[in-house]
Amino acid sequence: WTVLKNDTPQSPTISYFHNLFYMHSGTIYWEHPSGLENYVFENNIVMIDKLYHVSDTDPFTADYNLFVSQSPRDSFQGVHGAHFTSVDDIEFADPDNLDFTMSLDSPAKDKGKVISGYNDDAIGVPDIGPFEYGQPPGPDWPRPRSTTFQTP
Repeated sequence: WTVLKNDTPQSPTISYFHNLFYMHSGTIYWEHPSGLENYVFENNIVMIDKLYHVSDTDPFTADYNLFVSQSPRDSFQGVHGAHFTSVDDIEFADPDNLDFTMSLDSPAKDKGKVISGYNDDAIGVPDIGPFEYGQPPGPDWPRPRSTTFQTP
């Protein structure tokens, strides 16, 4: 399972832009620290094969997200996002081996939201997820963070 937790009362908004969350099973849980006015979750791809649970907290702003699971979550995808039931639908080259290169026909290509000061330099319309189509991910990739918790 995965927990996205931030405790930053200095900032009234916590934003997640252009991320890829790839879990074979997992839980997404949002904690609402004091002083937080809004979570913003946009232009992300979330892939969870088995277990799915989102604990929405108000206020929560989400849109332009692609969500892969057996159950849709409209409040998480947003009006401009989409739900898919298979990782294959996103059309990555080889996600099991951490190759998240998009195909020309990927539903993530040119479907993102322009976020002023963040992705203004995208060629055309920004893509959803961490990488722009046709652009190399950088020399440090893959560098996935893997956290494992043991439970009794």
